[in-house]
Amino acid sequence: MLVKTSRLPFFDGLETKEAIFQKKSFPTHCHDTYSIGIITKGSEKICIENTAMTAHAGSIVVINPHQLHSNTFFDEDAWAYQCVYVGEDALRCVVGKAQNPYFPTQIIDDEDILQKLLRIWGQASQAENLWADALQALVGKFATDAPEKQLAYADNQTMQDAEKYLQANISDKVDLDAIAQKFCLGKGQFIRNFKKQTGLTPISYLLMHRINEAKKRIQEGYSLTEVSLAVGFYDQAHFIKYFQKYVGISPLQYKRGVNAC
Repeated sequence: MLVKTSRLPFFDGLETKEAIFQKKSFPTHCHDTYSIGIITKGSEKICIENTAMTAHAGSIVVINPHQLHSNTFFDEDAWAYQCVYVGEDALRCVVGKAQNPYFPTQIIDDEDILQKLLRIWGQASQAENLWADALQALVGKFATDAPEKQLAYADNQTMQDAEKYLQANISDKVDLDAIAQKFCLGKGQFIRNFKKQTGLTPISYLLMHRINEAKKRIQEGYSLTEVSLAVGFYDQAHFIKYFQKYVGISPLQYKRGVNAC
């Protein structure tokens, strides 16, 4: 396994990632940014909102913000990719859109855009204009306006409130019985309703947001101890375990990549 991350000094701090994995899987999760990557070697299986697909070398993979997906290995051979994470505000600004672009197709085969992206890596920190050109081409050719979010069932407001509650109390110890009671539901019904609305159990949802928040705090320069406590991990071993599970590298490796830019 080899993973390299860095943060670039433009477009609100683009985060780039280069990785080689073998027999590696990532749990169902989402990002609050666009994830735009190219498979440079091998293949990976991707499940996006319950739709399974396979990306092969040369494919461009685009995941919209907050779009649930999981990734796993295709076979025993290693697979490698290069990826950039672009914030919603930054992408709108770069492409001159008033609304967030939405990519209805997640695996894209386009040789021109592929070559634009490939040319960037290796000179990424000096390539603001090249990133802008590639992103504008990608959005112009493959993006539409974002659709309205479809709510899963009639009693959606309760679960929306539950999502906000978990996000606002990210550092608290989890007591599902107490949380369910707060929303006037039994524990089992709360878990079922929450998963129906979000696609994740409350625990998985909370873990994902803890790790996403941890990445932000590391980028802001907080110490790893401060970060782990702020996002509800009171045991460093658990923090490292779940960070590696969702990000692919340890918090220290991630921090070194951020500091290197």
